[in-house]
Amino acid sequence: MLEALHSKPNAFVPRVVGQPIPRMDGRHKVTGTARFTAEHHPDGLVHGVVIGSAIARGRVAAVHTAAAEALPGVIVVITPASAPRLKPLPDKVQGIQYSGEGGLIEMLLPMQDDRIHYAGQAIAVVIAESFEQATFAATQVQVSYEEDVPELALDRATRRSRPDSYCGMEPLQLSTGNPAKTFQQAEVKLEREYETPAHFHSAIETLATVAEWRKQGGAEVLLIYDTTRVIKTANAVLAHCLDVPESDIHLVVKFLGGSYGSKAWMFGNVLLVASCARAIGRPLKVEWSRQQMFELNGYRPVTRQTMRIGATLAGKITSLSHDAVSPTSAVSGYPEPVTGMTMIMYDVPNLAISQEIRHLNLPTPSPMRGVGVLAGGWALETAMDELAHELGMDPVELRMRHDAKKGPLSGHPFSSKHLDQCLERGQKLIGWKQRRAYPANRQEGRWATGLGVAASPLPPVQDQAAAPAPLRAPDT
Repeated sequence: MLEALHSKPNAFVPRVVGQPIPRMDGRHKVTGTARFTAEHHPDGLVHGVVIGSAIARGRVAAVHTAAAEALPGVIVVITPASAPRLKPLPDKVQGIQYSGEGGLIEMLLPMQDDRIHYAGQAIAVVIAESFEQATFAATQVQVSYEEDVPELALDRATRRSRPDSYCGMEPLQLSTGNPAKTFQQAEVKLEREYETPAHFHSAIETLATVAEWRKQGGAEVLLIYDTTRVIKTANAVLAHCLDVPESDIHLVVKFLGGSYGSKAWMFGNVLLVASCARAIGRPLKVEWSRQQMFELNGYRPVTRQTMRIGATLAGKITSLSHDAVSPTSAVSGYPEPVTGMTMIMYDVPNLAISQEIRHLNLPTPSPMRGVGVLAGGWALETAMDELAHELGMDPVELRMRHDAKKGPLSGHPFSSKHLDQCLERGQKLIGWKQRRAYPANRQEGRWATGLGVAASPLPPVQDQAAAPAPLRAPDT
């Protein structure tokens, strides 16, 4: 390929692609000189420890802080009664829906009232001169609750909804043809229910925020170090809720110690630190504990998915429906978009997707790597394998026969799907044609081994972008 490019006059010749280029941050990371968020220590820094709720539903009746505030080094214990007030979170940022059913984020602002919606929810911040002093003082804070019965199981959720879309972008309720009638009339019917567990982000670097307010030219400006990978978005949310111009917020992320889809959309954490630092008039750092990473950091929720596929005896799929249920918190409308892959994968004349969310007293879920596709794709591909088994058909052939060349619902041709080419090449590379087409047919010691197939697309998200490119004459 490169030789062909070199042979063409005026051809662009890549100088970096395929070359062993040292990572810009590699030396810093392996020598320990990389400064992560929690390693920034501005002058006058104090430390905060966040206390989470011990109950899943109810209200904070009282927070007894006297014993903690009497300890050496303790500056203040901030509670819902004394927490700085914040403006409501925006309904939409950069075209992405935040609020309402189908919205992306938790709409609960930290410590603005005494209501508790899930265990681990922030209900107090202990601020002291040292981390050790703050940590011990947090154990001396006594909290009284008025507890309500929490809703924790999918089948017991009283608040349920069917969002139209995922964050205002991907549809969640769609149908073409008559899937239900066609399924009932099908010669071969496959109906299966699949469940997936919750998955949690737990990167090596836990969440951390360092916030410092400064006077600059008569204005109050915020310098903030945070473990976020959405700098522009976080900046916009901070400016909105703190009621300051975006230009007066300088958000810095030098290094990020892993995210796996997290460290993006849980804005309550950074808002809590920024607002508390403003209230006490000193730089403040909060490092969330490993336990709090499972409570205040988002996660992939459990899913329950029902697949119904109708087909002819000859192996033609005539109907496909994918109905999904997932939980969200009581203060979010986030849906795990598991039906997205079903919309675009296979050419089926009668196709339907439907998604329901059920509000529970659990922490708020959020996007995680492979959002929707991982759980939803597993259900779809498992159902395809089971259908192939029922038909006595090669599962690769079944997939290739139904490879959609255009969006089954939109009618638009795909620009770069190539599922058929991928399957064709894959079966040649692993010797698919030589396999024995029944389970557990080959034994290697205590293991039954064999070959299997599954496929998955990852739809790209395209957005508007622009970059300046000045052109100047030589020597100017």
